Amino acid sequence: MELWGYVPEEVKTLEQAEQWLAVLQTAQLRRRAERYGIEMPDTSAEDLGRRMEWDADQNEPYYLTSKGMRLVNLALREEEKYRWDKWNTRISVTIAPLSLIVAILALVYGK
Repeated sequence: MELWGYVPEEVKTLEQAEQWLAVLQTAQLRRRAERYGIEMPDTSAEDLGRRMEWDADQNEPYYLTSKGMRLVNLALREEEKYRWDKWNTRISVTIAPLSLIVAILALVYGK
């Protein structure tokens, strides 16, 4: 919000707070992505991530935009779903023979 070439201090502070929040969320997503072996978006893609542009931090930390966060979250969900489906299949394959064994034992020893 710019009014006659002047940006109020509150707006600057709010924008910086939003950028820091994005930096923290990006760090959290990066840790989750590393755990699942998912690659983060390229830092050169301007629409997926940016660097902070202010003097308060000389490192200018990288953060993901909402589009970049959405892409990483989708990849994380796919990986979590894949891993859950793998365990779900194993459990189903294990329970079916066990149920059959219990049914046979119930018929044999149920008399």
